Amino acid sequence: MRTIKKAIEIDPKVANYYCDLAYILIWMNKFEKAIKAINMTIEIEPTVADYYSQLASIYCFLNQYEKALKTLDTAINVDPKILQFYLQ
Repeated sequence: MRTIKKAIEIDPKVANYYCDLAYILIWMNKFEKAIKAINMTIEIEPTVADYYSQLASIYCFLNQYEKALKTLDTAINVDPKILQFYLQ
């Protein structure tokens, strides 16, 4: 975790750093902090549907299914090809 936080400190405009941080926080069951991290990812790169999908997954962990569905709708609007992933 220290390494990814240091990377963010050095270059806070790299979306993947926040995404990696979100994965670590999910693994640690720190879902609210993971939401903040993935939202930073989306703020930096709002056109990557996978980030919205990750956010939706976090909402599912928290039983916030309405938010998850809305977030998945956003993912599909950003990149309709992501829908193929969910239909498989």
